[in-house]
Amino acid sequence: MNYYFIDFENVGSEGVKGINKLDADSTVFFFYSKNADKITFELHIQLSDSKANIQYHKVEVDHKNALDFQLSSYLGYVIRENKDSEASYFIVSKDSGFASLVPFWKKRKINIELVTDISGQHVVETVRELEQQVVDLTKDTAHAAAIANIIKSYKTKQGINNALVKIFGDTKKAGEVYKTIKSLLTDKKGA
Repeated sequence: MNYYFIDFENVGSEGVKGINKLDADSTVFFFYSKNADKITFELHIQLSDSKANIQYHKVEVDHKNALDFQLSSYLGYVIRENKDSEASYFIVSKDSGFASLVPFWKKRKINIELVTDISGQHVVETVRELEQQVVDLTKDTAHAAAIANIIKSYKTKQGINNALVKIFGDTKKAGEVYKTIKSLLTDKKGA
């Protein structure tokens, strides 16, 4: 059995890539909110054609990270319900905050992977790729990992700018870095 927990607010339709290859032994849990509650006809057709068991969980977003907390809690519940099986669990999200769940459950002999889509591209790979892009743009190897993590962690351009100011302690330097990495922020909210 394979269980996929989709942070739809974070990955959107891109996270569903590969759903057509799942079999009846797979279950997909969609966690969505009013912030991300629309799908295209193309995605609807893919979901209808999938052999996987698909379940939907609408999250009431009354505070920051509500979806993340509910997804994590439900993951624990499903693990408990399947404690005697050799199931594999996949969190489908680009939010590197979920990475802390992987070693927690691995210590308990539960296989969990953090992937960016159902087909299995790993978040760690995408963070490394992003880090290399930061180095290519800024030529700053000392801060590249921190900058890449900021880009992955923040959903808005303003949040990224504020976090850069905290790292560099200087608004001028942070502004220069921000301008240099702006091409990596096209999917972020804000001007």
